[in-house]
Amino acid sequence: MMVKKTLFVLLLVLFIIPLHAIEGRLAVTTYSNFFDRWYKSNAEVPLGAIPQTSQIYKRQAFYMLPLISGFGTDAKKKANVTYNLTIKKGTTVLLDRKNVKGLTKVVNDTSAVFLCETVLNYEFTADAKGGEYEIAITVTDHSNGEKTTFGQTISVSAYKYIPRKFTVPDSFFVWQNYCYEGLEPDREIDGLLYFSQPKMQLDPEKTLPMLGFFAELFKGKFYLLNAVEEHFTKMDTNERLTTIHILNLVSYAPQSLQKKFNVDEQQYYEGVKGYGLPVIPDSTVKNPFLLNLLWAKFFASGSFEHAKKIAETLELSKYEGAMARYTESGKTEKDQQEAFWETVYQKTVQDLLQRLPNHPLFNGYCLYMLSAKETAPEVATQLERVVVR
Repeated sequence: MMVKKTLFVLLLVLFIIPLHAIEGRLAVTTYSNFFDRWYKSNAEVPLGAIPQTSQIYKRQAFYMLPLISGFGTDAKKKANVTYNLTIKKGTTVLLDRKNVKGLTKVVNDTSAVFLCETVLNYEFTADAKGGEYEIAITVTDHSNGEKTTFGQTISVSAYKYIPRKFTVPDSFFVWQNYCYEGLEPDREIDGLLYFSQPKMQLDPEKTLPMLGFFAELFKGKFYLLNAVEEHFTKMDTNERLTTIHILNLVSYAPQSLQKKFNVDEQQYYEGVKGYGLPVIPDSTVKNPFLLNLLWAKFFASGSFEHAKKIAETLELSKYEGAMARYTESGKTEKDQQEAFWETVYQKTVQDLLQRLPNHPLFNGYCLYMLSAKETAPEVATQLERVVVR
Protein backbone atom coordinates (compact mmCIF):
# COMPACT_ATOMS: atom_id res chain seq x y z
CA MET A 1 0.00 0.00 0.00
CA MET A 2 2.88 2.37 0.89
CA VAL A 3 4.58 1.67 -2.47
CA LYS A 4 1.43 2.54 -4.42
CA LYS A 5 0.99 5.76 -2.40
CA THR A 6 4.60 6.77 -3.02
CA LEU A 7 4.25 6.07 -6.75
CA PHE A 8 1.06 8.16 -6.86
CA VAL A 9 2.87 11.09 -5.19
CA LEU A 10 5.79 10.86 -7.64
CA LEU A 11 3.45 10.84 -10.63
CA LEU A 12 1.57 13.79 -9.16
CA VAL A 13 4.83 15.72 -8.74
CA LEU A 14 5.82 14.95 -12.32
CA PHE A 15 2.54 16.35 -13.59
CA ILE A 16 2.77 19.47 -11.41
CA ILE A 17 6.41 20.35 -12.10
CA PRO A 18 6.96 21.47 -15.71
CA LEU A 19 9.50 19.64 -17.79
CA HIS A 20 11.18 22.99 -18.46
CA ALA A 21 11.98 25.49 -15.70
CA ILE A 22 13.14 28.72 -17.24
CA GLU A 23 16.18 30.37 -15.65
CA GLY A 24 17.92 33.64 -16.30
CA ARG A 25 20.55 36.13 -15.33
CA LEU A 26 21.37 39.69 -16.30
CA ALA A 27 24.67 41.00 -17.64
CA VAL A 28 25.36 44.73 -17.94
CA THR A 29 27.91 46.08 -20.39
CA THR A 30 28.94 49.40 -21.89
CA TYR A 31 30.18 47.76 -25.10
CA SER A 32 27.74 48.33 -27.96
CA ASN A 33 29.19 45.46 -30.04
CA PHE A 34 27.96 42.84 -27.57
CA PHE A 35 25.98 40.94 -30.25
CA ASP A 36 29.10 40.40 -32.34
CA ARG A 37 31.08 39.37 -29.27
CA TRP A 38 28.35 36.88 -28.31
CA TYR A 39 27.66 35.32 -31.70
CA LYS A 40 30.95 35.75 -33.58
CA SER A 41 33.69 35.44 -30.95
CA ASN A 42 33.65 31.61 -31.16
CA ALA A 43 34.21 31.67 -27.40
CA GLU A 44 33.39 28.54 -25.40
CA VAL A 45 31.57 30.85 -22.98
CA PRO A 46 30.34 33.77 -25.12
CA LEU A 47 29.65 35.98 -22.11
CA GLY A 48 33.38 35.86 -21.36
CA ALA A 49 33.99 37.90 -24.52
CA ILE A 50 31.82 40.75 -23.22
CA PRO A 51 33.28 43.05 -20.52
CA GLN A 52 30.70 43.52 -17.77
CA THR A 53 30.23 46.17 -15.13
CA SER A 54 28.02 47.27 -12.27
CA GLN A 55 29.48 50.83 -12.23
CA ILE A 56 27.71 53.22 -14.59
CA TYR A 57 28.45 56.89 -15.11
CA LYS A 58 25.92 59.58 -15.85
CA ARG A 59 25.71 60.17 -19.63
CA GLN A 60 27.26 56.75 -20.28
CA ALA A 61 25.21 54.42 -22.45
CA PHE A 62 24.88 50.87 -21.13
CA TYR A 63 23.17 47.71 -22.30
CA MET A 64 21.14 45.19 -20.29
CA LEU A 65 21.62 41.65 -21.60
CA PRO A 66 19.01 39.07 -20.46
CA LEU A 67 20.42 35.54 -20.63
CA ILE A 68 17.98 32.65 -20.46
CA SER A 69 17.93 28.85 -20.50
CA GLY A 70 15.60 25.98 -19.64
CA PHE A 71 12.59 27.41 -21.49
CA GLY A 72 10.06 25.33 -23.35
CA THR A 73 9.24 25.18 -27.06
CA ASP A 74 6.24 24.31 -29.18
CA ALA A 75 5.85 21.22 -31.37
CA LYS A 76 8.12 22.80 -33.99
CA LYS A 77 10.78 23.52 -31.34
CA LYS A 78 10.13 27.23 -31.57
CA ALA A 79 10.58 29.32 -28.43
CA ASN A 80 8.17 32.07 -27.40
CA VAL A 81 9.72 34.15 -24.63
CA THR A 82 9.11 37.78 -23.69
CA TYR A 83 10.28 39.90 -20.79
CA ASN A 84 9.45 42.99 -18.77
CA LEU A 85 12.25 45.28 -17.57
CA THR A 86 12.30 48.04 -15.00
CA ILE A 87 14.97 50.36 -13.65
CA LYS A 88 14.10 51.72 -10.21
CA LYS A 89 15.62 53.76 -7.44
CA GLY A 90 13.54 53.02 -4.37
CA THR A 91 9.95 53.51 -5.49
CA THR A 92 10.88 55.78 -8.40
CA VAL A 93 10.62 54.03 -11.76
CA LEU A 94 12.90 55.40 -14.48
CA LEU A 95 12.26 52.79 -17.14
CA ASP A 96 9.37 50.36 -17.49
CA ARG A 97 9.23 48.24 -20.63
CA LYS A 98 6.76 45.40 -21.06
CA ASN A 99 6.46 42.47 -23.44
CA VAL A 100 9.88 42.91 -24.95
CA LYS A 101 10.70 40.19 -27.48
CA GLY A 102 13.04 37.74 -25.81
CA LEU A 103 13.34 34.64 -27.97
CA THR A 104 11.16 33.57 -30.90
CA LYS A 105 13.40 31.28 -32.92
CA VAL A 106 13.72 27.51 -33.34
CA VAL A 107 15.89 26.07 -30.56
CA ASN A 108 17.23 22.52 -30.50
CA ASP A 109 18.94 22.63 -27.09
CA THR A 110 17.06 24.65 -24.50
CA SER A 111 19.59 23.77 -21.80
CA ALA A 112 22.09 26.11 -23.49
CA VAL A 113 22.26 29.77 -22.51
CA PHE A 114 20.73 32.22 -24.98
CA LEU A 115 21.04 35.97 -25.26
CA CYS A 116 17.63 37.54 -25.81
CA GLU A 117 17.00 38.86 -29.30
CA THR A 118 16.10 42.33 -28.07
CA VAL A 119 18.50 44.13 -25.73
CA LEU A 120 17.54 47.45 -24.16
CA ASN A 121 19.93 50.28 -23.47
CA TYR A 122 19.72 53.29 -21.18
CA GLU A 123 21.68 56.41 -20.31
CA PHE A 124 21.34 58.36 -17.08
CA THR A 125 21.12 62.11 -17.55
CA ALA A 126 23.66 64.50 -16.06
CA ASP A 127 21.18 65.56 -13.37
CA ALA A 128 20.16 62.00 -12.38
CA LYS A 129 20.55 61.10 -8.73
CA GLY A 130 23.64 59.13 -7.86
CA GLY A 131 23.59 55.91 -5.87
CA GLU A 132 22.24 52.40 -6.35
CA TYR A 133 19.57 51.45 -8.86
CA GLU A 134 17.82 48.12 -9.29
CA ILE A 135 17.35 46.55 -12.70
CA ALA A 136 14.65 43.86 -12.58
CA ILE A 137 13.65 41.52 -15.38
CA THR A 138 10.67 39.17 -15.40
CA VAL A 139 10.77 36.60 -18.18
CA THR A 140 7.64 34.80 -19.36
CA ASP A 141 7.83 31.50 -21.23
CA HIS A 142 4.59 31.49 -23.26
CA SER A 143 5.02 27.83 -24.19
CA ASN A 144 4.12 26.75 -20.66
CA GLY A 145 3.29 29.92 -18.72
CA GLU A 146 6.41 29.71 -16.56
CA LYS A 147 7.97 32.93 -15.25
CA THR A 148 11.21 33.86 -13.54
CA THR A 149 12.57 37.12 -12.18
CA PHE A 150 16.18 38.20 -11.90
CA GLY A 151 18.19 41.40 -11.99
CA GLN A 152 21.20 43.36 -10.87
CA THR A 153 22.10 46.35 -8.72
CA ILE A 154 24.12 49.05 -10.45
CA SER A 155 25.91 52.01 -8.93
CA VAL A 156 25.49 55.34 -10.73
CA SER A 157 27.76 58.35 -10.29
CA ALA A 158 29.18 61.30 -12.14
CA TYR A 159 32.47 60.51 -13.85
CA LYS A 160 35.44 62.20 -12.24
CA TYR A 161 38.88 61.92 -13.78
CA ILE A 162 41.48 60.81 -11.25
CA PRO A 163 44.95 60.96 -12.86
CA ARG A 164 46.98 57.75 -12.83
CA LYS A 165 49.54 58.77 -15.41
CA PHE A 166 51.42 56.22 -17.46
CA THR A 167 55.12 56.55 -16.76
CA VAL A 168 56.70 54.00 -19.12
CA PRO A 169 55.87 53.00 -22.72
CA ASP A 170 55.39 49.31 -21.89
CA SER A 171 52.45 49.87 -19.55
CA PHE A 172 50.86 52.30 -22.00
CA PHE A 173 51.10 49.93 -24.96
CA VAL A 174 49.80 46.95 -22.98
CA TRP A 175 46.78 49.03 -21.99
CA GLN A 176 46.33 50.30 -25.55
CA ASN A 177 46.56 46.83 -27.12
CA TYR A 178 44.04 45.27 -24.73
CA CYS A 179 41.73 48.21 -24.10
CA TYR A 180 38.91 46.40 -25.92
CA GLU A 181 38.94 43.71 -23.22
CA GLY A 182 38.08 46.27 -20.55
CA LEU A 183 41.66 46.26 -19.22
CA GLU A 184 42.14 49.05 -16.68
CA PRO A 185 38.97 51.04 -17.41
CA ASP A 186 38.88 54.79 -16.74
CA ARG A 187 42.39 55.30 -18.14
CA GLU A 188 41.32 56.83 -21.43
CA ILE A 189 42.42 60.33 -20.40
CA ASP A 190 45.66 58.96 -18.91
CA GLY A 191 46.36 57.38 -22.29
CA LEU A 192 45.53 60.58 -24.16
CA LEU A 193 47.94 62.60 -22.00
CA TYR A 194 50.73 60.06 -22.45
CA PHE A 195 50.25 60.01 -26.22
CA SER A 196 50.46 63.81 -26.20
CA GLN A 197 54.16 63.72 -25.40
CA PRO A 198 56.31 64.79 -28.39
CA LYS A 199 58.35 61.57 -28.19
CA MET A 200 55.17 59.61 -28.92
CA GLN A 201 54.49 61.48 -32.17
CA LEU A 202 57.87 61.43 -33.90
CA ASP A 203 56.84 58.88 -36.53
CA PRO A 204 53.82 59.92 -38.66
CA GLU A 205 53.24 56.28 -39.62
CA LYS A 206 52.62 55.46 -35.95
CA THR A 207 50.88 58.71 -35.07
CA LEU A 208 48.00 58.16 -37.51
CA PRO A 209 46.88 54.82 -35.99
CA MET A 210 47.07 56.28 -32.49
CA LEU A 211 44.86 59.19 -33.53
CA GLY A 212 42.43 56.60 -34.87
CA PHE A 213 42.65 54.64 -31.62
CA PHE A 214 41.68 57.62 -29.46
CA ALA A 215 39.00 58.79 -31.87
CA GLU A 216 37.44 55.32 -31.67
CA LEU A 217 37.80 55.33 -27.90
CA PHE A 218 36.21 58.72 -27.26
CA LYS A 219 33.47 58.90 -29.89
CA GLY A 220 30.01 59.26 -28.42
CA LYS A 221 31.23 59.03 -24.81
CA PHE A 222 29.96 62.35 -23.51
CA TYR A 223 30.81 61.58 -19.91
CA LEU A 224 34.46 61.26 -21.00
CA LEU A 225 34.40 64.23 -23.35
CA ASN A 226 33.00 66.43 -20.62
CA ALA A 227 35.76 65.26 -18.28
CA VAL A 228 38.42 66.04 -20.90
CA GLU A 229 36.97 69.52 -21.29
CA GLU A 230 36.97 70.03 -17.54
CA HIS A 231 40.62 68.93 -17.31
CA PHE A 232 41.71 71.02 -20.31
CA THR A 233 43.03 74.02 -18.35
CA LYS A 234 45.26 71.72 -16.28
CA MET A 235 47.03 70.34 -19.37
CA ASP A 236 50.39 71.48 -20.73
CA THR A 237 50.78 72.86 -24.26
CA ASN A 238 51.40 69.52 -25.97
CA GLU A 239 48.49 67.89 -24.17
CA ARG A 240 46.14 70.71 -25.13
CA LEU A 241 47.05 70.61 -28.82
CA THR A 242 46.74 66.82 -29.06
CA THR A 243 43.43 66.99 -27.21
CA ILE A 244 42.13 69.61 -29.65
CA HIS A 245 43.13 67.36 -32.56
CA ILE A 246 41.40 64.27 -31.17
CA LEU A 247 38.27 66.10 -30.04
CA ASN A 248 37.99 67.50 -33.56
CA LEU A 249 38.06 63.92 -34.90
CA VAL A 250 35.00 63.09 -32.80
CA SER A 251 33.28 66.41 -33.64
CA TYR A 252 33.42 67.71 -30.09
CA ALA A 253 34.21 71.42 -29.85
CA PRO A 254 31.47 73.22 -27.91
CA GLN A 255 31.84 76.95 -27.30
CA SER A 256 32.48 76.20 -23.62
CA LEU A 257 35.67 74.40 -24.70
CA GLN A 258 36.72 76.87 -27.39
CA LYS A 259 36.58 79.70 -24.85
CA LYS A 260 39.50 77.99 -23.11
CA PHE A 261 41.70 78.14 -26.22
CA ASN A 262 44.49 80.70 -26.34
CA VAL A 263 45.33 82.44 -29.62
CA ASP A 264 47.73 79.72 -30.80
CA GLU A 265 45.28 76.96 -29.90
CA GLN A 266 42.42 78.70 -31.69
CA GLN A 267 44.62 78.98 -34.78
CA TYR A 268 45.57 75.30 -34.47
CA TYR A 269 41.90 74.34 -34.16
CA GLU A 270 41.03 76.31 -37.28
CA GLY A 271 43.79 74.41 -39.09
CA VAL A 272 42.52 70.93 -38.16
CA LYS A 273 38.79 71.70 -38.17
CA GLY A 274 36.99 69.77 -40.84
CA TYR A 275 39.79 67.24 -41.31
CA GLY A 276 39.18 63.66 -40.32
CA LEU A 277 40.83 60.27 -40.54
CA PRO A 278 41.33 58.48 -43.86
CA VAL A 279 38.21 56.67 -45.06
CA ILE A 280 38.33 52.88 -44.99
CA PRO A 281 37.12 51.68 -48.42
CA ASP A 282 34.32 49.17 -48.86
CA SER A 283 36.62 47.15 -51.12
CA THR A 284 39.71 45.20 -50.03
CA VAL A 285 42.16 47.35 -48.07
CA LYS A 286 45.39 47.53 -50.05
CA ASN A 287 47.16 50.19 -48.03
CA PRO A 288 49.44 49.32 -45.07
CA PHE A 289 48.67 52.64 -43.35
CA LEU A 290 44.96 51.86 -43.41
CA LEU A 291 45.67 48.38 -42.06
CA ASN A 292 47.52 49.91 -39.10
CA LEU A 293 44.58 52.25 -38.58
CA LEU A 294 42.17 49.30 -38.56
CA TRP A 295 44.29 47.46 -35.99
CA ALA A 296 44.26 50.54 -33.76
CA LYS A 297 40.49 50.86 -34.07
CA PHE A 298 40.11 47.17 -33.17
CA PHE A 299 42.29 47.60 -30.07
CA ALA A 300 39.99 50.42 -28.96
CA SER A 301 36.68 48.68 -29.61
CA GLY A 302 37.01 44.95 -30.27
CA SER A 303 34.81 45.51 -33.32
CA PHE A 304 34.11 42.55 -35.60
CA GLU A 305 33.86 44.88 -38.58
CA HIS A 306 37.43 46.13 -38.07
CA ALA A 307 38.73 42.58 -37.64
CA LYS A 308 36.83 41.44 -40.73
CA LYS A 309 38.33 44.20 -42.89
CA ILE A 310 41.83 43.23 -41.77
CA ALA A 311 41.24 39.53 -42.42
CA GLU A 312 39.75 40.21 -45.84
CA THR A 313 43.09 41.67 -46.91
CA LEU A 314 44.20 38.04 -47.21
CA GLU A 315 42.32 38.12 -50.52
CA LEU A 316 45.53 39.70 -51.85
CA SER A 317 47.12 36.24 -51.67
CA LYS A 318 46.35 36.02 -55.39
CA TYR A 319 49.36 38.30 -55.89
CA GLU A 320 51.71 35.94 -54.06
CA GLY A 321 54.91 35.64 -56.09
CA ALA A 322 54.47 39.07 -57.69
CA MET A 323 57.62 40.43 -56.02
CA ALA A 324 59.75 37.63 -57.45
CA ARG A 325 58.17 38.08 -60.85
CA TYR A 326 58.76 41.82 -60.71
CA THR A 327 62.55 41.41 -60.76
CA GLU A 328 62.27 39.44 -64.01
CA SER A 329 59.47 41.45 -65.61
CA GLY A 330 59.42 44.57 -67.70
CA LYS A 331 58.78 46.47 -64.45
CA THR A 332 55.60 48.04 -65.75
CA GLU A 333 53.30 50.03 -63.51
CA LYS A 334 51.03 46.97 -63.27
CA ASP A 335 53.97 44.76 -62.24
CA GLN A 336 54.99 47.28 -59.60
CA GLN A 337 51.44 47.60 -58.26
CA GLU A 338 51.00 43.84 -57.93
CA ALA A 339 54.36 43.49 -56.19
CA PHE A 340 53.29 46.17 -53.72
CA TRP A 341 50.01 44.39 -53.07
CA GLU A 342 51.92 41.23 -52.25
CA THR A 343 53.85 43.15 -49.57
CA VAL A 344 50.51 44.22 -48.09
CA TYR A 345 49.35 40.59 -48.08
CA GLN A 346 52.59 39.42 -46.45
CA LYS A 347 52.26 42.14 -43.80
CA THR A 348 48.74 40.96 -42.96
CA VAL A 349 49.90 37.36 -42.64
CA GLN A 350 52.75 38.34 -40.33
CA ASP A 351 50.49 40.61 -38.22
CA LEU A 352 47.95 37.82 -37.80
CA LEU A 353 50.54 35.15 -36.99
CA GLN A 354 52.04 37.42 -34.36
CA ARG A 355 48.84 38.76 -32.83
CA LEU A 356 46.19 36.03 -32.98
CA PRO A 357 47.76 33.91 -30.19
CA ASN A 358 47.55 36.95 -27.90
CA HIS A 359 44.14 38.24 -28.96
CA PRO A 360 41.50 35.49 -28.51
CA LEU A 361 38.64 37.77 -29.56
CA PHE A 362 40.22 38.51 -32.95
CA ASN A 363 41.14 34.84 -33.34
CA GLY A 364 37.56 33.89 -32.52
CA TYR A 365 36.26 36.28 -35.16
CA CYS A 366 38.59 34.61 -37.69
CA LEU A 367 37.28 31.17 -36.72
CA TYR A 368 33.75 32.48 -37.20
CA MET A 369 34.68 33.81 -40.65
CA LEU A 370 35.93 30.35 -41.66
CA SER A 371 32.38 28.99 -41.53
CA ALA A 372 30.53 32.17 -42.58
CA LYS A 373 28.92 31.95 -46.02
CA GLU A 374 29.89 35.51 -46.90
CA THR A 375 33.62 34.82 -46.47
CA ALA A 376 35.38 34.58 -49.83
CA PRO A 377 36.91 31.11 -50.42
CA GLU A 378 40.43 32.52 -50.90
CA VAL A 379 40.15 34.40 -47.60
CA ALA A 380 38.98 31.25 -45.79
CA THR A 381 41.89 29.29 -47.25
CA GLN A 382 44.37 31.86 -45.98
CA LEU A 383 42.70 32.09 -42.56
CA GLU A 384 43.32 28.37 -42.10
CA ARG A 385 47.03 29.16 -42.21
CA VAL A 386 46.97 31.69 -39.38
CA VAL A 387 44.17 30.87 -36.90
CA VAL A 388 44.91 29.32 -33.55
CA ARG A 389 42.88 26.20 -32.78
